[in-house]
Amino acid sequence: MLRVRLSRLLRIAWLGSLFVVCSVLLSAISRGISSKFSHGGSSPGSLSLSGSLSTAVILGPVYAETDISKLDNPTWKYLDVEVGGRWHPRNHTLRSQRLALLLPYRNRSINLKLFVNHIHGFLQRQEMDYVVYVVEEVDNKPFNKGLLLNAGFLESEKLDNHSCYIIHDIDFLPEDTRHLYQCGDRPKHMLGLVRPSDGTKYKKGSSYFWQFGGVIAFDKRHYKSINGMSNVYWGWGREDDDLAARFRAVGPMPIFIRGSEAKYVQLSHSIEDRQVNSKKFPKVREVKKLLHGDGLNTVNYTLIGITRERLFTRILVRL
Repeated sequence: MLRVRLSRLLRIAWLGSLFVVCSVLLSAISRGISSKFSHGGSSPGSLSLSGSLSTAVILGPVYAETDISKLDNPTWKYLDVEVGGRWHPRNHTLRSQRLALLLPYRNRSINLKLFVNHIHGFLQRQEMDYVVYVVEEVDNKPFNKGLLLNAGFLESEKLDNHSCYIIHDIDFLPEDTRHLYQCGDRPKHMLGLVRPSDGTKYKKGSSYFWQFGGVIAFDKRHYKSINGMSNVYWGWGREDDDLAARFRAVGPMPIFIRGSEAKYVQLSHSIEDRQVNSKKFPKVREVKKLLHGDGLNTVNYTLIGITRERLFTRILVRL
């Protein structure tokens, strides 16, 4: 009888030990999967950012999906994003800036889906307080990026009290959350290194001196001080160079981010609507004379409508 009881006790003890070991292993596996899914793994140089999350947020490289056929439905992926593309951290004191992400857009629906799928998770990892705005040209005229962004700036200013603005081409996806999407004392060219979606080799984000396109961050006061962007560049090119010349003429002098974290992957897209304008490279001296008569105070557009879609606010304008 004693032997039977001792055998039962040993079996119970063995099962209890097995349960503890399995629990520890499952917990470790769960943490590993969660870490990989949420931020693509951490690098030896990754940073931590204390925030509203229960644990420290790990910043580092992130995976950017560039294949539309593999894309998950971002509507179900980001249920905590407010209609209109607004998100803010639970701890409102964590970020003092309220970011407006302005996306000049026309006829690139695949790029837009890939961008929206990526950027919400990227900004949330950084605990940013932000709204995504898609500023869409709805006419048949040549694309006018500067005029669109001036319109987007003025309309978004009516909708929310943004302190920081980032103008962002939708074919560039950031690949490292250590590259913080915030404004500073000087305008910033954020496009440090770029690789194609079908390659792994990076090149500089600027192919010539003072190239200022792709992704630009600036304080609201800075944009107003230069009277915004020029409205006269119809077609592709030179409007970003003019923007750099405005900051150089009036100040503050822009800076170019060149750290290893400022990496982007560039999405492929059709260039059939990419009509190039014939204007010469803008000179600072000439831009300084003209900027107060060409910009926010002279922008001419018709607002067709503003719709708060599930993951962004769409501003429709006719130029």
